[in-house]
Amino acid sequence: MTENARASGQQFGRMVVQTEAGEVLSLDLFETPDLVCRGFYFPPPETLRQRRTEYPNATSLPTPEVELRASQEAIAELERTSDIVTHREQDSLFFEVYGDRFEMFGAVDRVRQRSEAGPEAWTGLVYGPQMSFVLERYGTPELVVMITFIYLSVFYTMDLRANALDEVCWRRAVEMCGERRIKSYKVRRNLAGISASLDENLDLTGISANLGFSHDCEIECK
Repeated sequence: MTENARASGQQFGRMVVQTEAGEVLSLDLFETPDLVCRGFYFPPPETLRQRRTEYPNATSLPTPEVELRASQEAIAELERTSDIVTHREQDSLFFEVYGDRFEMFGAVDRVRQRSEAGPEAWTGLVYGPQMSFVLERYGTPELVVMITFIYLSVFYTMDLRANALDEVCWRRAVEMCGERRIKSYKVRRNLAGISASLDENLDLTGISANLGFSHDCEIECK
């Protein structure tokens, strides 16, 4: 990432992500200088059915806002400690990332070159827990590093209860506002490091920021 892009906090792309569980994230991508993804999170159909069963009066539910943030320190740690292997064939890029506590691999295909008419566009698939995506990119972040951080924020932090904490935010919004008076709620997942955030001995009663991952929510009633 260039120093100019880091300093400006500019938007450099958009991304729509779908997981094998049916979750969808629609994200705008920024350098602030952290890597920040802001947008909306659409829970899997099973979660929505459970909510409607538990809260039948909540007939008009706001779409959850989401912010995924990877710190500069986490970016530097990934680039310093991970082995990133890539292989390019024409407009396809195959990649493998081997970190201290994680492995991931996948492929992306460029379906549109960047031009005056618009940004370059990519489709991609990451394996393990599976994540497919469509990406428009018109900025500088290194492609595989960016995909890796989004993948870790979506999956590994979920494995460490981020998904459960998102549900806590939802329930807290219902308690604060009532089923019919939730105007908006936002969840934030902040990744401050790689090795610490994948600690196998994490206490399931909560997540501490000094483990590399933190989570909070913002709620507004009507």
